[in-house]
Formats: sequence, C-alpha cells, structure tokens
Amino acid sequence: MQKVLAFIKRRKIALIVIVVLVSLALYFFIPRRLSKICINTNVDALSSVSVYCMPNGAEKEEREYIFTEPEDVEAFKELLRSSYVRLKIFNVEYVNGGYEGYDFSLYENSTYNGKNVFLFTSDILTVDGKQFVLYNNDFSTRLREILHN
Repeated sequence: MQKVLAFIKRRKIALIVIVVLVSLALYFFIPRRLSKICINTNVDALSSVSVYCMPNGAEKEEREYIFTEPEDVEAFKELLRSSYVRLKIFNVEYVNGGYEGYDFSLYENSTYNGKNVFLFTSDILTVDGKQFVLYNNDFSTRLREILHN
C-alpha cells in the first residue's frame, strides 16, 4: 500500500490531468437520450407536435404537419425515446448536400416548451443553438415515415 501511495504522491499532477481529460471525453461523447434534451419535463407530457418542413430532397415545397392525435404523438414519443445524441464538438454552419430542414415545435401539456429543435442534416440535430450528432442514422427516415403516414 505504501508503494501505491508513493506512486500517487509523485505523479499527482499527471493523475489530475488524466481525470480532467477523461471527464471532458465523457462530457462530449457519452450518449444522451434525445427526449431528455428536447423536452423540459417528462416525455409523457408531450401533447402535440408541429413539424415545419422547408424544401429539401424529400419535400418539394414548404409544408407544416401538426400532430395532435394520440397515436401520432405516441410515434413521436417513441422516436424521441429511442434516439441518442452526443454533443458536437465543432459546429457545422452549412452543408453542400444532405440538408434536411425540419423544424420542430413541441408542446408539453398543450403549452409550447420553448425549445428550438431543428434537424439540420440526417445526423446533425440542433437544440437551442447547440448541435448534436445523432447516434442512430435512421432518425430522419423514421421521421419521414411518421410525417407521411
């Protein structure tokens, strides 16, 4: 035990640096559930969803989808529950291809929750100006399925 304590005492600064680096890596790369980031309270409080689509590869014109039916809202809840994101280290200002352009308005207990949620590309989601990388690449595909059903 004395040898371990002597080792720690001699390399105190190196151990502190390692702990700080591991903490930063966990902060940036640990997966976060999308429902925890997009919704202020519990995901079950989600009462309706409004999705505004700008012209992109899948949508030819501007369109707004409003979902208030329980089965549609439940599909959005499941999409949010099953999706995980991580914080994007370097923000992307523009893309030359793959632009999605879906803007979400989420209502909790019939009140707008104030979060600005925007699907930038198929793997980048912006919430209140912070960019996140989606871990599952089928988020935009599943979103389009919900929108067009």
